[in-house]
Amino acid sequence: MTESQPHGASVPQNGYAPQYQQYQPEPPKKKRGRGCLWMILGALLLVVLIIVGTMALIGGAAKKVDDDMHAKHSVTFKVTGGSKADITYTSDTNASTAQENAAKLPWSKTLNVEGMTSGMNISAQNGMDGASGKITCEVIVDGKSVKTNTSSGQGAIASCAAP
Repeated sequence: MTESQPHGASVPQNGYAPQYQQYQPEPPKKKRGRGCLWMILGALLLVVLIIVGTMALIGGAAKKVDDDMHAKHSVTFKVTGGSKADITYTSDTNASTAQENAAKLPWSKTLNVEGMTSGMNISAQNGMDGASGKITCEVIVDGKSVKTNTSSGQGAIASCAAP
């Protein structure tokens, strides 16, 4: 035993001190499924948001249609031109029609209706008795002119429909 060696230590026969490998613990195992779980939850949240947004849009559109179906409107039909015309017009929002033959011009009719006014229309025809001037129809909804049309000649027809 030498002086530099601690008591009870021995030197290996090859003259080198023993070499020990340092202990390295295994790296922690990756927990699988957490990333996949977040992707699934994110996709599910996205689907829910799309469904809720779509339902809100449809609900808003349905409410607007319902409001339009119950709204009250004033619809005025006007015909100007020669002296007389045969006039056919829708008399309500259910597409019922009314007719006035040889109506004296200028002519107008105001209807108070409930519901959508699209499709409310009027046709006016110049007489076949030699009337060859212009004939003009107009549709006015709630005080606003929405359609005007003019035609001319014997038997000419002017037609107007509310958009």
